[in-house]
Amino acid sequence: QEALPHPFKSVHFSRFTLGKTTPDFGPIEVIRHSDCHVEIDLDMCYLSDVDVLLNAGTVGITLGIKHLTFDGRLCIVLRPVLEKMPLIGAVKIFFAAPPKIGLKFTGLASVAHYPGIDRLVQRTVNDWLRSKVVLPACKVFVCAQGDDDLDMLETFSYPPLGVIRVRVMAAMNLAGVNWSALEVDTFTSDPYCILRCGCTSSRSSTVRDSTNPKWPPEEPSAYFVACHRGQRLEAEVHGEDRSRLA
Repeated sequence: QEALPHPFKSVHFSRFTLGKTTPDFGPIEVIRHSDCHVEIDLDMCYLSDVDVLLNAGTVGITLGIKHLTFDGRLCIVLRPVLEKMPLIGAVKIFFAAPPKIGLKFTGLASVAHYPGIDRLVQRTVNDWLRSKVVLPACKVFVCAQGDDDLDMLETFSYPPLGVIRVRVMAAMNLAGVNWSALEVDTFTSDPYCILRCGCTSSRSSTVRDSTNPKWPPEEPSAYFVACHRGQRLEAEVHGEDRSRLA
């Protein structure tokens, strides 16, 4: 709610049904890292005819969702595996890479004077999911409360494999989104990059007036902690809006 425009700060669900479609699971991969560490990787695919209605609490402003897609690989870590009941000390659940979520909206006419609200809702959902269940964030369920064999630090954290260092260097053939009133045949851009790994992100500097930008050698590097081989580094190129006319 904090990321939405002011009229949507009090948004709430007026209607919420998940439809009749059931999710598909599989394939399933079981990885035995050691005698006390087992990981189950489960592919999930969900194509749902949902019926969701969001009410902004402001006169006449509603936004519906009629279709939802979800595609990702869920990781379930059983650690430690015990030789006594309850056999599993703790269960850790997370996505190594962000799942792909697609939302198809209805009722956009009523929010036409808030352009981009559908993309903002989509981005808010993606960011919320990253912050909750995408590494290094995870959900932990302790099964063996008070067991001496349970290392609480190990249970509630995920040991890193290493650190990834990334520096943006160049891009080519970007779209020109800046229009100049004095140069009607020329379109330029002010590009910058967003780098993401899990719930961590880093923004590069902006290169002015270029669709083939090259970042300076002193461009700072971004550092990301890698905890799982299934993690994914994402790079997005955006254009900075200067709202210029000339």
